Amino acid sequence: MKRVLHTNYYDNLLAEVEVARVAIDVTDQEAANRFENTIIILRTDHIVVLSDFKETIITDGDSELYSFEIVIKNQPPPIDPRTLSHQQILELLEDPAYMLKEEDMRKVPWSISQAYQWLKQNDPSRIEFVLSASAYRVESKI
Repeated sequence: MKRVLHTNYYDNLLAEVEVARVAIDVTDQEAANRFENTIIILRTDHIVVLSDFKETIITDGDSELYSFEIVIKNQPPPIDPRTLSHQQILELLEDPAYMLKEEDMRKVPWSISQAYQWLKQNDPSRIEFVLSASAYRVESKI
């Protein structure tokens, strides 16, 4: 059996969410490709995983299916890329002030509600947060 995990960012929160368990005879790349269009939604007290027209609900009792990290590095303010020239965008992509390393993150033992409240502080008008998948990982699980 293999676990397919999505790494998702929203503001200064990184969430890793298990989106599926697949048969062992599937290659890691096939497993990741199969779930690359999955949508992760963080709500007040649960996570919704939408993939292949199927909805899965993850609650605090499913804590082995998710983990959270926060950015601890002081970052410059966000820049709207629409206001930049092509050359400025290329320079921005290489600017170390905007790049994160492993040491810039800290794992936090939060429940889903605590992660939701963290995001809600910065954007009180939102009632849910769609987390964008930025990486996929496949690991074997016995």
